[in-house]
Amino acid sequence: MRRLQKKRLLEQLDMLCEACNVLNEQPPGPGYVNLCADMQEFVSAILDFLEHTAGEGTETAGLLCEFYKMLFKASQGEATASQLLSQVGRISARAGRELKPDKIEVAFFCYKASMSDCLESIYFAAKEAPDCHPYFIPIPYYDRNPDGSLGQMHYEAAGCYSNKYELTDWQKYDIEAHRPDIVYIMAPFDEYNFVTSVHPDFYARRLRKYTDLLIYIPYIVHSEVVDASVGGFPGVLYAHRVIVQSENVRKQYISSILSRAPGLTPERVEEKIVALGSPKTDKVLKSKKTDYSIPQEWIDRLKPDASEKLVLLYNLSIETALNHSGGEKGGRYLNKLRSVFRFFENRRDVVLWWRPHPLLDQTFRSMRPRLYQEYRSIVDSYKAQRQGIYDDSADMNRAIAYADACYGDESSLNLLLQFAGKPILIQNINNAGMEPETSEGAEAVEQAMEAFAAKQHYNSYILYEALDASKGGFSLAGFIEHMDVIRKRGKELSEKYRLKYANADGTAGQKIYEYTSSIVRRMDNE
Repeated sequence: MRRLQKKRLLEQLDMLCEACNVLNEQPPGPGYVNLCADMQEFVSAILDFLEHTAGEGTETAGLLCEFYKMLFKASQGEATASQLLSQVGRISARAGRELKPDKIEVAFFCYKASMSDCLESIYFAAKEAPDCHPYFIPIPYYDRNPDGSLGQMHYEAAGCYSNKYELTDWQKYDIEAHRPDIVYIMAPFDEYNFVTSVHPDFYARRLRKYTDLLIYIPYIVHSEVVDASVGGFPGVLYAHRVIVQSENVRKQYISSILSRAPGLTPERVEEKIVALGSPKTDKVLKSKKTDYSIPQEWIDRLKPDASEKLVLLYNLSIETALNHSGGEKGGRYLNKLRSVFRFFENRRDVVLWWRPHPLLDQTFRSMRPRLYQEYRSIVDSYKAQRQGIYDDSADMNRAIAYADACYGDESSLNLLLQFAGKPILIQNINNAGMEPETSEGAEAVEQAMEAFAAKQHYNSYILYEALDASKGGFSLAGFIEHMDVIRKRGKELSEKYRLKYANADGTAGQKIYEYTSSIVRRMDNE
């Protein structure tokens, strides 16, 4: 029996109590007898519901059967309404003591398969729990047209997830009827996302109406400084709990919420934001190359002569693309892309694995429409030349598992890479066309690493491409050619970064499920 079902049963018993009061005011006669018959029919329905939800043989059911017989006696003038009322009181008291909720229903709403790792380990923990009925529900989302209206609808479900998931059709799950005990979401913006929008039925402010515990799990991992506007996101404000990766991030969420929602007390916000880690780190720690299949064409490029090459993940982010493609900056960002691909044209020591952000194409279409065709031309040219791998799949973690290192924009993906012990070089948009073809030498790279480590950066394994590496810092060529030098500090710097997270040992999802389900159980006892 679920807590919701017990609540409904007690509500039905309250209705039975009200019917007894009406019966007490009814004079003897046909109306009195008919009301007793109607009440018997209602009791039969309660018994069926009780048997379905709590099984056979409960003491509550026995008392209800006695009440059913008393109704017949009452219709014959052999029992009074006050006696019936006393019996209903005994039934309610017994039900309250005897019927203990032993099942939890949990719903996970995910709109992008590529971002499902923020929910995955929680979902798997729920699947393993014997008292839980989890539903993983991919939900539709829309592109935004340039005028802000909803455009094409997308639905990523069957074929986008591994067979470890048991997917539920969003059109067959009526949340108003199910009223799950816990709802997990990963889309915080409701109607305020200017690139995409989840289906309005799944906005946080609506979902909150149909559950006692709405949980927001960020779909990214945060860097040292959290966007100050995060406290105003609908998913953050409407959630009963927000689970974040660390105590540092928790404090920033609390500060942001208090500055944007003065009606909330500090005590309430302190309770609302909980640092239990990120399921995304669970996925990174547990993922291996052997977990994934890749096309034969990719295998041939990774091992053209049976020897493995350095695999460099080229990562592009929406924020950097927008920041360097608007206004006077025009096509600066696209110039950098072309320059990078020219750099790798003649390199035989590395395989470039290009994986742009899954929404980058739609971002150019809706927010930089004048550059969209130019961006598409770059993509088409790269794919046609077959110089590297173009990965537009939903699975970010496959790319992380195969990559030896990463180059590209600042993004949360880089945080996961350094968590996994893989170095990152952030590209310098301003040196497009000026990337040196050869490195500055192993000694210079080692000196640059020592200088970087000495500065004790929060992101301990994310390096930055220098405009002129001959004056210090890192070039793309040096990063590739002297990867052995950079990797010497990999274990030390990665472990240093992991210490910033809660439950950074692959158990974040399990701890999150245990924590949230314990809240539901406390509600049962209140």
